[in-house]
Amino acid sequence: GRSYDREAAEVVLRRAARQVKTHCGGATDDSGKPSGPWGKTSVSVKMGHNGHSKSATIPAPFDGKPPGKCATQAFVNMQYPPFGGTDTVVDWEVEIVKPGG
Repeated sequence: GRSYDREAAEVVLRRAARQVKTHCGGATDDSGKPSGPWGKTSVSVKMGHNGHSKSATIPAPFDGKPPGKCATQAFVNMQYPPFGGTDTVVDWEVEIVKPGG
């Protein structure tokens, strides 16, 4: 069957990616300084068929680092029209920009 409403979902995915680009590069570590890593990568988002994203993961070297946590957070709890069928994983490109960069 037809899976998620790609257009509606892409609106929220794009919004999350913009949030990442605007905010996540400045995410600070324990010392209170932005420490990276920065650059382009992609987030794997589990789109729940109930209209809420369930989880998001980001690959190394971003995983577990403040910008990576910030990025995955932006893609969790997104809302979009529910769809039939099973949950779908979507890979979405993001850019984490170095502050003042």
